[in-house]
Amino acid sequence: MEVKTFGRGSQNDVDVNDTRVSRSHCQIIKDNGRYFIRDLGSTNGTYVNGSRINGERSLSLYDTVTIGDTTLPWQKYFGVSEDNRTRVSPIGNNYGQNVNNYSSNQYNVKSNSNSAILTFFLGIISACCIAYIVISFMTSGEKNVMSAFGGTNKDVFKLFCIYLKGVDLIIYSYGGQWLLMITALVSGAAAKFIHNRTEEDEENKLSNFGSRLGGFFAGIAVVFIILAIFAENIVQM
Repeated sequence: MEVKTFGRGSQNDVDVNDTRVSRSHCQIIKDNGRYFIRDLGSTNGTYVNGSRINGERSLSLYDTVTIGDTTLPWQKYFGVSEDNRTRVSPIGNNYGQNVNNYSSNQYNVKSNSNSAILTFFLGIISACCIAYIVISFMTSGEKNVMSAFGGTNKDVFKLFCIYLKGVDLIIYSYGGQWLLMITALVSGAAAKFIHNRTEEDEENKLSNFGSRLGGFFAGIAVVFIILAIFAENIVQM
């Protein structure tokens, strides 16, 4: 039995340079002259003749295997001669003979560019929510805030905790802090999730920036939520 692993990275038998390909995407097995293909839980799926497979299925020498945006010349990795195999090439190239020139884009939910843009904007939303909370704290009940800054750091911290809780005790509270904190948390977590789930290329600066921004401000949102929950206890300290 002979097994070949296909994926994005040098840990595979065949390194596929395609950002829509998972790090360990699929395996093709040759056993007693028969061929089988197995998806390894890839994000964007493995397609045989344009149909997405679930788990494992058999292959013939004339089947076209597509992962990401690439049609694999899988036959050559098992020493199949030119006369006995289908000639395949990457999708979108004009050379070679594609038996079925299926574009895997129609089967995938989002392209890399769309995922990167979405990740970026979710990170920005998370950052804006946290920034708005801090700015509104500084501008709400301005005299009280400024007088607090004339006192100790502990006074400012207590004042901020009260503001996060949304209690109208010392400063004017608009009651939207909880919505902003939850939005920051959900948006930031979603940015991280989408970035990791779609396995963006490390060189995709837009996606990386959105993921890191979202993760950072989601962490701040968690801290703010904890402070709001225990605000009354903190004030009594």
